[in-house]
Amino acid sequence: MGTSWDFVIAPVYLGLVFFFVFLSRKKFKKKYPEVIKYFYPAFTVKIIFTILIIWFFDILIQGYDMVGYFRATSAVWDSFWMDFDVFKELMTQDALTFSEAAEQFFINQGVFYYAHSEKIMKLCRPAFFLMLLSCKSIYGIGFLVSYFGFMASWRTYLVFHELFPRPRLSLAIACLFIPSVLFWGSAPLMRDTFTMIGLGYAFYATHRLINGNHFKLPYIVLLAGGIFLMIQMKPYVAFAYIPTILLWWVLVKSSSTKKSFVVYLKRSFFLIGGLASILLILSIISVNTRYSVNNIFTYLQQSQNYHGFLNEASDALGYSFEYDKNLLGMLSVVPSALVVCLFRPYLWEVLSHVQLVPNAIEGTITLLVFLYIILRTGIRRCLKFILTNPHLIAFLFFSLSYLFLIGFATYNFGSLVRYKIPGLSFFYATLAILYVELRRRKKLKPKTNHTKVD
Repeated sequence: MGTSWDFVIAPVYLGLVFFFVFLSRKKFKKKYPEVIKYFYPAFTVKIIFTILIIWFFDILIQGYDMVGYFRATSAVWDSFWMDFDVFKELMTQDALTFSEAAEQFFINQGVFYYAHSEKIMKLCRPAFFLMLLSCKSIYGIGFLVSYFGFMASWRTYLVFHELFPRPRLSLAIACLFIPSVLFWGSAPLMRDTFTMIGLGYAFYATHRLINGNHFKLPYIVLLAGGIFLMIQMKPYVAFAYIPTILLWWVLVKSSSTKKSFVVYLKRSFFLIGGLASILLILSIISVNTRYSVNNIFTYLQQSQNYHGFLNEASDALGYSFEYDKNLLGMLSVVPSALVVCLFRPYLWEVLSHVQLVPNAIEGTITLLVFLYIILRTGIRRCLKFILTNPHLIAFLFFSLSYLFLIGFATYNFGSLVRYKIPGLSFFYATLAILYVELRRRKKLKPKTNHTKVD
């Protein structure tokens, strides 16, 4: 993957992306001077993690998905120069309909396995253009992807900051400095990275359309592009996010402190219309896909069986649930699935799996922070604040529903750490907002005067 050519080209692209970041910072500094101090440090950390994950795959384990994706993209690159007819076929046709010539080309390149996977080809197609821009340098690709990934994360942070301006540092940590999100969200050629980019831009556009009243074509295009990228890379992330958009819109538009018949009528209209829209869009998305209502349980059980098989075959660390194979049985393990996704593996579970120690440390810190915030602010106050704030309801709806499905279906801790990253920033940001806002309200609350009057 990495070659001597990278020593020449990598510094050039590193300087190029820092120049882009410098120009972007000037624009953000005018509007957000109070948080611009996190801009350069966050991008620098992003670049460091990009280099680390390239070293991890290329030098330490010398394999895994990213190396395979790079080889498959390299085959598309070679077809561009060697056989343009094959290149057009690879870029425009479904992998299952490739001709014998295209399959033979993949065989000659030593990547025949990837010729029959449309899931992989959906990543290789945009990756080809990045490879073209970076002169086939994995570090050049990594730095370019890091720039787009960082800008998506920064916009996610700005959304939280605009809605809740006070928890600046804690929100910056939640959106920009979580180790697992940085590591797995910085891989140059992984579907997780492209999914996070799509989610970040879609979230920013959604905020502008719903809360900013900026119903403008650029934001609509940005939202559609982000959702399209998620669908191409990991459809189930889009499947969880689209209902969140509609729920967020319904809650914001129906929230009001006024009490009148017109207001109640407006709320009812938005709630009923929003619910109907959610059901309609989910039904459209699920038609003829493995995410259809009829297939969802089958798909989840297949995922559980697949990861269970991997656990046994490779002696990997995993888990399982006992439940009735129906909707009620699935819902009965919601707490367990969330605990697995957010807090496990525990430190004592990874004694024989050293590679999972960082995940266990992060999970332990998450658990301690979660308990500290709940105990310091109180469960009742937290619930009351959440239920009276449409933004927090939407954030928790996406993060908890997504994390539940991932925890329920994965059964393997090594895979879980990658799959869960789209929901983590929303969860951590919600915790930060709860702690800072509730503590502030408690300090501002006037103290009762107990002075005895004679």
